[in-house]
Amino acid sequence: MNQIDLNYKNLNYFNKHEKNSFVKTALTWNGSVTPKVLHRVLLIMIYSFLVSKINRFIPLPTLSLSPFQYTGFALSVLLVLRINAGLERWWEARKHWGQIVNQSRNLAIIIYCYCSNDKEKINKILNYISCWPYIIMSNLRNQEIHPKVYSLLDKEDIEKIIKSEHKPTLLALKIDCLIKELRGNGLDNYSYNQAQNERFLLLDAVGACERISSTPIPFVLAIKIRRFILLFLILLPFCLSDKNEFYTSFICGLVAYPLLSLDEIGIQLQNPFSIKSLSCLPIEEICQKIYDNILKIKEYKNE
Repeated sequence: MNQIDLNYKNLNYFNKHEKNSFVKTALTWNGSVTPKVLHRVLLIMIYSFLVSKINRFIPLPTLSLSPFQYTGFALSVLLVLRINAGLERWWEARKHWGQIVNQSRNLAIIIYCYCSNDKEKINKILNYISCWPYIIMSNLRNQEIHPKVYSLLDKEDIEKIIKSEHKPTLLALKIDCLIKELRGNGLDNYSYNQAQNERFLLLDAVGACERISSTPIPFVLAIKIRRFILLFLILLPFCLSDKNEFYTSFICGLVAYPLLSLDEIGIQLQNPFSIKSLSCLPIEEICQKIYDNILKIKEYKNE
């Protein structure tokens, strides 16, 4: 019977950014929310230090720690709900991009397998399919057209796409026109319907991604959670004001760091398409994968 290898150094982690060493992962700076919340934690520590220091000269009201135990639990539940909402958006976006990968390959294979005569049109439609993910990415990120598109399309097509109000839809129409032209040229009714179905599914995935991008988590939720965190951290030093000011500052900072970090993680998960987000999906890598797959199909076709 084979023994299970519990040596972490021999494990291949699914997340390529995660290090094999627990300590190295815990202390990683890049990709962490720590840089975004550190200044807030320091402000809380300074504030707590001043409250404790003032209390030495001017007695301040002292609060019981018991209510904070209950409110702390309620606050943690709210933060978990916020993170779960963001994580659900992130995972849904990834599933839709998985759909884009599958449908792009399926559509390319249908064109490859059932159209054999008109190589020029076949190559053109495969080029359209290859650049469609890049167009979707540019649309979601409000960026200029990716350079890869310029190498796949002719000047006339690029000019029309640039002027288009919704670029993915224009490209979908061009693919539709070519599929209709190929109908009867090796593309029978069944294959035609299959190709159109794959195109419809691609458009569905585009619409779903746009829905995620254009519909943020309700602002009222962010207001309440942040107001709760702020009130909690402002009042917390008054429970510890009779302690040494350095002790009070350290404890308040220790409490503030996870609360503010969890809040920031919830924010970062909201928009999985933005390159400014720490949770940004590797969309460009996915687009490159589709491009490589279809390039291989084109090579087979031209052999």
